[in-house]
Amino acid sequence: MTRAGAQQDPLAAFLQRALAFHQQGNLAEAQKLYDYIISRNPKHFDALHMLGVAHMQMGQTPRGIELIQRAIAQHSNSADAWTNLGNGQIQLKQFAEAIESFDQALRLQPGNANTCYNLGLALAGLRRLDEAVSAYDAALQIEPRNIEAWNGRGNALRALGQFEEACKAFESALAINPRFASALNNLGLTLAAAGKHEEALQRYDAALALHPDFAEALNNRGNTLQDMGQLEAALQSFDRALTLRPQYPEAHNNRGNVLRNLKRPDEALAAFATALDLRPDYAAALNNRGLTQAALRQYEAALASYDAALSLQPDYAEGLNNRGNTLSALRRYQEAVLCFDRAVKLRPHYLDALNNAASTLLNLRRPEEALALTQNVLDRHPDHAAARNNLGLALTHLARFDEALTAFDTLLAQHPDDVDAWSNRGNVLAALRRYDEAFTSYDRAIAIQPDYASAHNNAGVTAALLNRYDDALKHYARTLDCDPQHPGAQLNRSVVELVRGDWVAGFPRYEWRWQHATAEVPLALDCPRWQGESLSGRSILLWSEQGFGDTLLTCRFAADLAAQGARVILAVQPPLITLLRSQAGAHEVVAKDGPLPATDYHCPLMSVPAVLGVTLENLSRTESHLAAPPERIDAWRETFRTIAQKKIGLCVSGNPRQSNDHNRSASLARIAPLLGTEAQFFIVQKDLRAEDEAWLLAHPEVHDLRPQLTDFAETAAVMQNLDLILTVDTSVAHLAGALGRPTWIMLSYAADWRYLLDRSDSPWYPTARLFRQSAPGDWDGLIATVGRHLDSFIKA
Repeated sequence: MTRAGAQQDPLAAFLQRALAFHQQGNLAEAQKLYDYIISRNPKHFDALHMLGVAHMQMGQTPRGIELIQRAIAQHSNSADAWTNLGNGQIQLKQFAEAIESFDQALRLQPGNANTCYNLGLALAGLRRLDEAVSAYDAALQIEPRNIEAWNGRGNALRALGQFEEACKAFESALAINPRFASALNNLGLTLAAAGKHEEALQRYDAALALHPDFAEALNNRGNTLQDMGQLEAALQSFDRALTLRPQYPEAHNNRGNVLRNLKRPDEALAAFATALDLRPDYAAALNNRGLTQAALRQYEAALASYDAALSLQPDYAEGLNNRGNTLSALRRYQEAVLCFDRAVKLRPHYLDALNNAASTLLNLRRPEEALALTQNVLDRHPDHAAARNNLGLALTHLARFDEALTAFDTLLAQHPDDVDAWSNRGNVLAALRRYDEAFTSYDRAIAIQPDYASAHNNAGVTAALLNRYDDALKHYARTLDCDPQHPGAQLNRSVVELVRGDWVAGFPRYEWRWQHATAEVPLALDCPRWQGESLSGRSILLWSEQGFGDTLLTCRFAADLAAQGARVILAVQPPLITLLRSQAGAHEVVAKDGPLPATDYHCPLMSVPAVLGVTLENLSRTESHLAAPPERIDAWRETFRTIAQKKIGLCVSGNPRQSNDHNRSASLARIAPLLGTEAQFFIVQKDLRAEDEAWLLAHPEVHDLRPQLTDFAETAAVMQNLDLILTVDTSVAHLAGALGRPTWIMLSYAADWRYLLDRSDSPWYPTARLFRQSAPGDWDGLIATVGRHLDSFIKA
């Protein structure tokens, strides 16, 4: 380790004594002698070099590196000095610098197996894993029985996911030295990564039999036990590791993980705090603290933890993935998708991030994109349960119910106790109107996990589809027993109250919609939300939410607030602006997604009934509250002037993305029996399904007005020249009702709450007539009833 020719050095005797102390492990005495030599000769290569090595051995690595660099400045042709410099740089995780040092050493001494091994360590530190394997192979070419090189090779191969080859490397090391505990430990890690948990435990136990104080093996053993679901045993393993090494941050971190999974979050947070006290720059502990905070619904604190982890490690894919999940929980879905995208760019095969992105896209109602992502995951990992579940959900959103059912059945064949799959399977069966089977599926989920709130809630939704509202309420009550803050159950309870006409209870409870996963994010405004304060001389912004139909239904309340002395501004979807300028009480109508005027208060339109205390008894019943611009009405009157027969507008379907669209929408082919009457029929909906497009091409006697329907005001002008609008439950129904036109609304068996129960009239729209299915999916019976009334209407 010393430079040739040192024996001629006048300080040689001091150097030899220093080296002797160094070799005996008496670093303090060696340091004194090295310091003395340097005081006499500040450029003494050997003293500078070996003092640097001693400092690194004493844990003073930065000082050690500085001294070795001073030595190399005197003589740059020492392979040992370059190697020791590289070793110190590895300790400080200065991997790029270490690689340069080892390359210098190998130029000077190409056949040094130890330097090749150390080069492999540095390359592995930069995740240049293929190059690391090559470096270990070079070491083994020089020294085939180098067990450290076999061990390093196995670690790099494990990181590459080449588990079988990694196991062979560790077994080669153990064939040379069966008592090599580090290789046994690393073989256990590799077997665990390959899912061979029992074999992994055997290797950890063998390592511990050789070295009972092997804290790393106990730590890894705990992780494997946790992966096996043996949480208490895992906790004991971490505790044993910490008894041996109390200042072991990784074990504190892993102990926190198992405590979180044991539903002991406060203890988990304490464990992460200890890990971070020991290592403040511990990104994994910050990430896991964030996971625990998110589980406690401390979402902002969780984001702060993830951000701290990512500031330390910007390429931390797991941190980005978990940050995305927390943003999703906050319904900041667009930001969440960006996080998942960044995670996948860093790690293209990060299947969990791809799948989580799919879940978020479903919440954004982008099922086609979600479907593509889940298929991508399943192409790589056909047994990925969460992706198979999301595949079923995406197909459900796309109304491809038979395929969705196959997806859930496939998942349950692989994982028969997957409660999510049983519950979601029930939803698909309900959509297919196989209701008894749906309830059986929910029951199966509940039998596996009695406190599974979502299955109770979904059973309630399905009971409501059958108009079994007492049963639905019982299911919602069970849901709330499991989770008192379950937004779906609270919202669904409100729907039952509203459909039954109990608006005093229903409208206030309907505010739970804001907590639902699919709710839109409320507008962020600088004024307070109106809670019933006096509006005399004040201004208020009423803003739209949900669909066009809800805006058309509730814009009427502008008149009520104006009557209280308010200056009312409506902020609505752009296609409604022109039409809603006819709303009494609306001082101004603006685009919701554009610049908004400053006001004293704001309120979502669908929240106004709760604040006003609207009931069936006090709802104002004006025949109409909207009107098309007169010049447009006149233009369409001229267009229709030559048509002598009754003119009937048709709308057979709504937005296919609406969750209940498969029940509420019909088709032109389905209502064709109505079209043989002596009347002229006009399409007054903006969009048609592909099958309706094909039907319309074959039936030119039905007039297609869609190209002229540029906005709702234009559609309104058409309607004000028609004798009747025949429609399913869509925004077209609300538009016709708001205009006070004769409107017949064809409703599914379990109609929307806005149409109440068992009524043929609507308190919202005095000119509307309601036709209801007598059984789920019974369009034929409903159309036959409509047909009889239509004959009478046309003949009148």
